[in-house]
Amino acid sequence: MASTYIYRTLGTPTNAYKGTVSHWVKRSGIGASTEFGSFGAWANGVSSTRSHCNFYDDTIYFYSQQHSTVLQTNRKFRDTNAWYHVVIAWDTTQSTASDRVKIYINGVQETSFSTANYPAQNSVLEFNTSGRRFAVGCLGSGSGSAYAFWDGSISHFHFCDGYAYSASDFGSTDSTTGEWKINTSPS
Repeated sequence: MASTYIYRTLGTPTNAYKGTVSHWVKRSGIGASTEFGSFGAWANGVSSTRSHCNFYDDTIYFYSQQHSTVLQTNRKFRDTNAWYHVVIAWDTTQSTASDRVKIYINGVQETSFSTANYPAQNSVLEFNTSGRRFAVGCLGSGSGSAYAFWDGSISHFHFCDGYAYSASDFGSTDSTTGEWKINTSPS
């Protein structure tokens, strides 16, 4: 497993309350008590400001430390031969808590969570905070450095600042095979 990742420092957000990340992931490593980060955002060198999406104990785990947000799927994702299309969309302006963060896997919204702590209304997650390091392929640790590097492949990564999109903006079901397919040129 490599310890490399890519990142950029975020500027002023288009809309601090909304965003979407769409990416295709293929896992190489699986197992209990393992953590592999697909993307994260944090204040470099600061321990209390981090948000991320990762595979933890083979579940999908979305976390925002500053807002006590945790969404962890009941479903396990253990197929190392499959590509998973994972879309995380947030709009913290929504009045219904469960509408503030949505997770889609291969075009289907996840609704079964072992933990479901949604952010408070009008929370600004780290992904939309100026000056934060936004990284693909790792998480930000409690000490504010990169860790839990991705073990596998990541493809067609899109971060949409200011817009909460659904999975159908990035993929569609093939009418012949019934498989979820990538939209290589989402608009």
